Amino acid sequence: MNGIAAVRGRRGVSLVEEICAVCILVIGVFATFALIGLSRASVSSDSVKDAAAAQAQQLADNLIAQLSGKENIPAAIQYDASVGIHEVDVGGIRAANVGQPSSFGIEGFKRQFCITAETNDTDRKNDGYNITCRVYYAGSSYVQFHAYASARGNTDEAGE
Repeated sequence: MNGIAAVRGRRGVSLVEEICAVCILVIGVFATFALIGLSRASVSSDSVKDAAAAQAQQLADNLIAQLSGKENIPAAIQYDASVGIHEVDVGGIRAANVGQPSSFGIEGFKRQFCITAETNDTDRKNDGYNITCRVYYAGSSYVQFHAYASARGNTDEAGE
């Protein structure tokens, strides 16, 4: 028996073992390439989402600049129900004023926003505008941004 065990120990690796080892190695290589592809797609998707978020932020900033210190929404960005949804220029960005938050999602407009006036009859210093901006990317995915613009601008009570 010792002679047979010694012969088997010196024989080396069988063809079946070699094929199994190569198959396991190939599976590992393909899995690695698949993970690299998925990570690239994830990074690309995040880049598109980040770009949409930057556009929403810029749109909100432009709206705040146009609304801050104003008692009425400027005609250039005001929603006009008789005209319906249409694109307007908001500080160099083309966007559609959809009128109210429930109207978001209108086809054909990548950048959408709505402005709602907020008034407080007893304390006029809180008057202003709630702004909601939405930028669509990758079909129906979107980034939404909320902001507030004071109708009193950046002045405080002591400075008036």
